[in-house]
Amino acid sequence: MDAPYAALLPLTPQAYRLQFGADMEAGRFAQAAAEYPRLNQAFPKPGPVLPPFLDANADANTLITSMLDGAAAGYALAATGQPAAARALLTDTETKLEAALTPAADKTGVAQPPSPIAGPLREAWRRARLLADARIAVADGRPTEALKALIGTELPVGAAGVELLTALQAALPASERALAPDSAVLAAKLTARREAEQLDVAALRRAMPLPETSGNIADYEGAGNRFLAGLFVAGGATDGFRSKTDAATGITTVAFVGKASSGPAVEELTLLRAADLARQAGKRGLLIVGRRDYAQTLTMTRMGIPLSSTPADYKTELDVRFVDPAALPADLAPERARVLDADQVYAALAPIYIARAGAKAGS
Repeated sequence: MDAPYAALLPLTPQAYRLQFGADMEAGRFAQAAAEYPRLNQAFPKPGPVLPPFLDANADANTLITSMLDGAAAGYALAATGQPAAARALLTDTETKLEAALTPAADKTGVAQPPSPIAGPLREAWRRARLLADARIAVADGRPTEALKALIGTELPVGAAGVELLTALQAALPASERALAPDSAVLAAKLTARREAEQLDVAALRRAMPLPETSGNIADYEGAGNRFLAGLFVAGGATDGFRSKTDAATGITTVAFVGKASSGPAVEELTLLRAADLARQAGKRGLLIVGRRDYAQTLTMTRMGIPLSSTPADYKTELDVRFVDPAALPADLAPERARVLDADQVYAALAPIYIARAGAKAGS
């Protein structure tokens, strides 16, 4: 695993997906195919279309991510000489996608209307798997079929498109090679895009954390009564932490909201609370099995035209398991390297946030 993602791995299993995306972007298809089984794929029903800071909409985001990952992994398998496995994965992904998009019946047995995003999602899936299907055809020795499928299609600028055209041109009969798009043209576009991304100063500026002052860091304390699951409202008593444990799975969800704090401060406060709870439970190990970060922005408009945009609230949710690092359950053994030492986390963060809260209370 690349060093940046290996460093991130203990803080979020999403690092596996980031590594998978980096492998696909770099054309490391063998590594991507090997990484894919580690991704936490889920195909929930998308539910109603709601503002992005509501949990209900997270289902649609999860569905889209799993769908696109499946198509990418199918391509990676085909590109590494595993067309049968690629076909099976694409079929499985499409079956799960259709099950998620099929409306459920209500309590009376009447079928509900389809989600308004069902049509666009099916079209996105058709486009996403086009490259994988074409690569399967090439791997199967059917390059002419692949060429016909690509006629009139604008290939996305990426390593997969370049690899597909290179493999296609090599597999086609000499009499048909002139009909195939030139891989060198797409490769040049990919190089130009990567160079532009490296020089994107605006993106670098957006990635920089906001400046911190002691006055705008949320206190390490329980949340007020307006702390709602999946929703945080600007203004009111929303600062603070809250947690709940699922007795069936043993997973504790820890959440923290900060109205004025920056995103990184809220993330650290959430991690501190998780470590605090692990210590209270008599466990030295802390394993993050799920993570969600939210940001809410206040936008001022005049006659519908945005004038300014100001970060308002941040929220982080961690799904954690409290464990004994020396005696991990069998299902968590593969994640041993991701287990955080709760004592070390607490020792690093408590002097910053808990000591600050105590000093503030005593002043």
